[in-house]
Amino acid sequence: MKNSVRLQNVSKHYKESEKTITILDRSNWEINGSNLIAIIGKSGSGKSTLINLISGIDTPNNGSIYIGDTCISELPDEERAIFRRRNVGIVFQFFNLIPTLNVLDNAVLPLRLDGLSNSRCYDLGKNLLNRVGLEDKIFAMPEKLSGGEQQRVAIARSLSNNPEIILADEPTGSLDIETSKEILNLFLETVKSEKKTAIIVTHSDEIINDADEVHILENSKITRIK
Repeated sequence: MKNSVRLQNVSKHYKESEKTITILDRSNWEINGSNLIAIIGKSGSGKSTLINLISGIDTPNNGSIYIGDTCISELPDEERAIFRRRNVGIVFQFFNLIPTLNVLDNAVLPLRLDGLSNSRCYDLGKNLLNRVGLEDKIFAMPEKLSGGEQQRVAIARSLSNNPEIILADEPTGSLDIETSKEILNLFLETVKSEKKTAIIVTHSDEIINDADEVHILENSKITRIK
């Protein structure tokens, strides 16, 4: 399945001063189908590194990572970046919007990089921004938006390439409580209505309760607990 993720005997470690930090140690993990997957674990356990590995932003020291039938960990850097742009949507905690681009241009950036025409990009972008409630902000610059509005742009951007898989790293971690609830509801509704596979690193009880599956990263292993 295109929206499946599989880690096969994956190890990941890095050096911090003289110390070796082990994130994964010969770990095997698999998810299949259109589900909402919550990843929990203590601070520093490596949850963000796990998201980076699944997306292909980072690569394992050993083992293989598959999205669908594609072993992304074996792809050269450029091919891995192209695969990610076409198949994976990512929502970061701190939005990662480009400050010199307006809302519409930020939302359609993956499409632009993939060579779509301006008219097609803008048609798709306006539709996405309408879905996240920003139809009146398409020409605004990021600095003029609230934190919640910026995250809405990031969600629209993550959906722009119609990905099979959406990865989110603490998508409400930098927002206030009320805005967090609003963004979470939007995100959850979008994922379910679009029948996407979403893997979310979170501490949110709301996401954990609504998730189809909950997995914990601890002791360098990923274990399903729900």
